[in-house]
Amino acid sequence: MTFQFEAHPKRSLEKLAPYEALPSGVDLPRGDLVVMNANESPYGPSPRALEGALGALKGGVNRYPDPSARDLTGALSAHWGVEEDRILVDNGLDGVITLLGITFLEEGDQVLHGEVTFSVYKSLAMRLGAVSVPVPMGDRWELDLEGFLQRIADRTRLVFVCNPNNPTGTLVSHRRMEEFMSLVPRRVLVVSDEAYGDFAGDDLPRTLELMERYPNLIMMRTFSKAYGLAGLRVGYLIAHPSVVMAMRRAKEPYGVNAVALGAALGALEDREHLRRTVEALLEGRRFLEEGLERLKVPFVRSHANFVFMPLGDRAGDVFRGLVARGVLVRLFDSLGAIRVSVGTPKENLAFLKALSEVICDE
Repeated sequence: MTFQFEAHPKRSLEKLAPYEALPSGVDLPRGDLVVMNANESPYGPSPRALEGALGALKGGVNRYPDPSARDLTGALSAHWGVEEDRILVDNGLDGVITLLGITFLEEGDQVLHGEVTFSVYKSLAMRLGAVSVPVPMGDRWELDLEGFLQRIADRTRLVFVCNPNNPTGTLVSHRRMEEFMSLVPRRVLVVSDEAYGDFAGDDLPRTLELMERYPNLIMMRTFSKAYGLAGLRVGYLIAHPSVVMAMRRAKEPYGVNAVALGAALGALEDREHLRRTVEALLEGRRFLEEGLERLKVPFVRSHANFVFMPLGDRAGDVFRGLVARGVLVRLFDSLGAIRVSVGTPKENLAFLKALSEVICDE
């Protein structure tokens, strides 16, 4: 017997669409596909990360993982030179962001974020019955920190600064971040999302230095990008001990699986693999930007492992033309833009070749 039934989620979810990596109605071609849409590392993880994952598998996955992630937390403590009680590890940065919301947001509280930024900040607010406050971007697709300050209100609780910003690749400098923090009320938590920080080099703000003066500043990092562990989901934050302690009260006890913890520990230990990966991706980014200049395609100078191209009304057609040629990038239809992740030299060349063909066919 089949019963008629319809689930009724809470009202805050009514306008929230399920996450989709591809636009609806897009058919991927058969055969080999050059995947450059999700900002993953095309070079994969360190061999030591794979050894760590395998060791965890052999060590007995019939047992629950360490809920405190003590080994990884200790290694991160040594890596960054901070106390262990300032570090919290969770199931990717999505997990960390969700936990921040669960811990600190009451219904009706405000979450500030860039109008063009990582979409999870907005969905977090909607899922928890908070209010998403998007701040319009600057002239060059940059986060407008003055605009953030103007919109901080009595109910503002969390402010997300994606730095470098996804999807635009723009960067907030140390000086701008320092000035911003000096004007933000201490009751407001400012989250510096540095998922792409490994690609920004010395231009990235010295966040840990700023945290010594501003205890309401939080730094987030991930193993998904430069470390090549996107499929295992390990992210973490560094914050004031009181922030971490509060979040531990709300945290799921076994949020990160044992295989992911073992892989992340191995990845963190192999600094040479990280250096080579970042160097190769920065060279690939230069290659892509030089190619776009030759093709006279507009783009935003990037501080991350991707390049953002505001194409206007052409964006959808260019995206579909690339897909038809076996190259998958990310379409931001409402922005009239596409974003390409930096790939291997072969993948970068394939993208530029396909793009030149699409442009010639217009």
